[in-house]
Amino acid sequence: MKIIRKSDKNKKEYTSRIQKGGALLKEMKMLALYWQDESQTDQATQSVIRENPLGKVSRKRVADIIGYIFLPRYVHGNPSESYKILREFLKANVSDEITNRILYFHAALSDDLLYDFVTSYLEHLHITGRLYVDMEDSKDFINSLIQSEMINPAWSEAVINRVASGLLSACRDFGVLEGKNRKKFAPIYLPLLVFVYIAYFLHHQEISGRRLVDHEYWKLFLLSKDEVERIFLEAHQANWLGYYSAGTVTRVDFYYKTMKEVIDALIERAT
Repeated sequence: MKIIRKSDKNKKEYTSRIQKGGALLKEMKMLALYWQDESQTDQATQSVIRENPLGKVSRKRVADIIGYIFLPRYVHGNPSESYKILREFLKANVSDEITNRILYFHAALSDDLLYDFVTSYLEHLHITGRLYVDMEDSKDFINSLIQSEMINPAWSEAVINRVASGLLSACRDFGVLEGKNRKKFAPIYLPLLVFVYIAYFLHHQEISGRRLVDHEYWKLFLLSKDEVERIFLEAHQANWLGYYSAGTVTRVDFYYKTMKEVIDALIERAT
């Protein structure tokens, strides 16, 4: 499992892949359980298309879901082969409340467009008091990237519309937004076990001290710094880690040495 730090990437890579599917929670879970570890990607893809565990009518649609969504997010994403982590949670029948948030976390880390839409655009709207988000907002975000030549060549209007819709649908299904047409911000909530998972994930990227509290990843869940500190204290009280803060000095002690250890503990607690 290789973690790619955002700073390791020379520049953002904004793709239109999300137009092929937003969160696709059910499909991603089925693929995480079904995917063969030992198979080559092409062979595994053909096996899924042939056996069609997703129950889709069109083989092309199955291929699109695998090629544009599952592989970039959970096989070649951040970290690579995160589907193996998801599989452990799914095999243990951990609740959707937890698995959906972990799916979202790795989807966002593996898709710069989704990541920046939430951490930059939606987070700004949220802290300024906006209640609703619509297609025009999503399109404005995309057009700003085109105007700044961060998306180059520019996408057609049809692609912009499909990607804008895909972003909103993904954010709704992942629990950031809610509603059908005109979407509003969902109540802010991050399960403690998912918070602990992300804290340990950051720890293994050598993020420590105050940088843990201030890290941008928490913006994916629209958490303020005060809310992050509150949940760190909750994790401390639940004996997941040690959190100590005095003035500008913050220390976090981690009790599990490896991600496997903490994942096993999270699954045990969740079930």
